[in-house]
Amino acid sequence: MRVTKFYVGFPPAVVKRSFGETEYGIGLIPLGGFVRIVGMGRPHGRDLRACAEAAEKAAERRPADQPDRLTPALQRAQAVLDSGDAAGSAEALERLSEALEHDIELIDEERVAWCRKELQRVSEDADRRAYWRQPTWRRVVAILAGPGANVLAAFAILTVFYALGVPNYKPTTSVQQVQVNSPAQRMGLRPGDVVVGVQGRPVKDVQSLRKTIQTSKSVTLRVRRNGAIRTLGPAKPRKVGDQRLLGFVFDVKRDGTLHFGPLRSTHLAEQELWLVTKGTGVALKNLVFRGDRGNVQGVVGIVREQSTAVGQGLYLEQLAWLSLSLALFNLLPFLPLDGGHVLFALIERLRRKPLSREIYERVSLVGISVFVLLFLFVLQQDVGRILDNARPGP
Repeated sequence: MRVTKFYVGFPPAVVKRSFGETEYGIGLIPLGGFVRIVGMGRPHGRDLRACAEAAEKAAERRPADQPDRLTPALQRAQAVLDSGDAAGSAEALERLSEALEHDIELIDEERVAWCRKELQRVSEDADRRAYWRQPTWRRVVAILAGPGANVLAAFAILTVFYALGVPNYKPTTSVQQVQVNSPAQRMGLRPGDVVVGVQGRPVKDVQSLRKTIQTSKSVTLRVRRNGAIRTLGPAKPRKVGDQRLLGFVFDVKRDGTLHFGPLRSTHLAEQELWLVTKGTGVALKNLVFRGDRGNVQGVVGIVREQSTAVGQGLYLEQLAWLSLSLALFNLLPFLPLDGGHVLFALIERLRRKPLSREIYERVSLVGISVFVLLFLFVLQQDVGRILDNARPGP
């Protein structure tokens, strides 16, 4: 396939250099990679709209004794494009370009400029090595290379993460966060409180405390606050799915570092990739069918988690999760995502002919609209979490 741009990161380019017919560069926006393959959609004669308008304008102004070269050249190019003839398309488009330059004095500059851009784009789309001309398996492999690179990057980062040593943390009975409007907040629990008793019995560890909350319809806590012991509650836990929750988060403390050999690190990285992938699928399923938005997180939430992970020594793990999440998101079957291109390649295989550019553009417009709505929804979730954590306590 003919590739005109290959960037690490998204444009605009910070650094770029051309080798052969491809421009390589480093993009300013660090969100994966950007590759421009010519001919993502099959060109048709109706794609030469600006050139058709230019031909009409030239026909209106052409002197009676001057032959019309532009209209026949346009009709020839449109017919060849509709037939899908690669060799004939290149020659016909070249003739149309020559005819345009011949009649340039009869056409206004704006129409000439639009027609030239159109000819360049359609010429690329009609190239012998255009994406749409390739066998289905080639197109699918090329498209899946992007998400595949994200998965490989995540695997490599996780392997290094485990090989360098993983910080080990264990939960404490100290309260780190209290969710706004939660049963924990209403009973008077505050960040910094240390839970020392539940249901009138001393708390041995976090696991036993969680088990008591899960199995109790009403919970009473004893906490140590500023050196004094206080009794809070009773409060009725909130049911979330199959769990009963009071709505607070335990603090954790560092408990040494776990070290692993190369083979064990590779195995752990593989296991974590599968667990995160499986968890993402379950979260998407719950979002669609149950309306569970608890695991939905956007750019604001990701940055917030990354800042926390840096302090905890978990930055590499978070970076791997982000790379894997980009791969999984890109595989959703909606244009202009990679999953959408794979779906359309399979549809074209079944119907035994390419879909038009217009269909690609219309479906992509719908997909982009859905993503904008999704972005706004996720942003609202992220801001809501920030407000919850910024106003803990009574």
